[in-house]
Amino acid sequence: MLASTETPSLTDRVAIRNVVVSVADKQLLTLVVQALHDGGLPVTLFATGGTLQTLHAANATLATPLAITAIEDYTGFPEMPGGLVKTLHPLIHGGLLAEPGDEAQRQYCDRLGIEAFDLAIINLYPFEAVVRQPDSSLDTARRHIDIGGPAVLRAAAKNFLRVGVGVDPADYPAIAAELTAQSGCLSLMTRWQMAQKAFQHVTDYDTAISDYLSAQSWDTVLATYDVR
Repeated sequence: MLASTETPSLTDRVAIRNVVVSVADKQLLTLVVQALHDGGLPVTLFATGGTLQTLHAANATLATPLAITAIEDYTGFPEMPGGLVKTLHPLIHGGLLAEPGDEAQRQYCDRLGIEAFDLAIINLYPFEAVVRQPDSSLDTARRHIDIGGPAVLRAAAKNFLRVGVGVDPADYPAIAAELTAQSGCLSLMTRWQMAQKAFQHVTDYDTAISDYLSAQSWDTVLATYDVR
């Protein structure tokens, strides 16, 4: 149930100033970084783990580097060993979900120091590629089930009212082109299309996991784990 029956007033072009970045596939990410720089707006990238290294490398090539913040420094919550918890935090999800024009939500975010995120660049642990490997096991597959990534994708896609979401590196050139052409902004049509793709991606991802687990026998479970 919606918190309000009022229809939000939307802005077609949203300026991208705060970006959440957490990717397993880091190819072409530098295109987005360059485009954000070329858009001319002050931009801060909030990133996790290994993604930080890629962003710092891309940043080093820019005439005017973008601000980069480790998500764990922003949230004050260190990444859990094994990378199990990185983006699952109210400072991240509040910043993605806060809706435009909602004064109560704006005051809530201001009071708690929640940054408004305008773009999420996310892709997931490569579950399907992992389970296709000849030496893959049930436990290897289990460890490659992404939890935080789908949650961020869903939050960003739900709020296409003001948030863009990039899930496929193949789309980065188009995202970069629009950011460059529109002075660091993304249109409502683009955000809408991004949202559809993000939800479909999460659906396909969950289906692949469900199909894989359903195909495993109970004997495989017992053979994989030391059940006492």
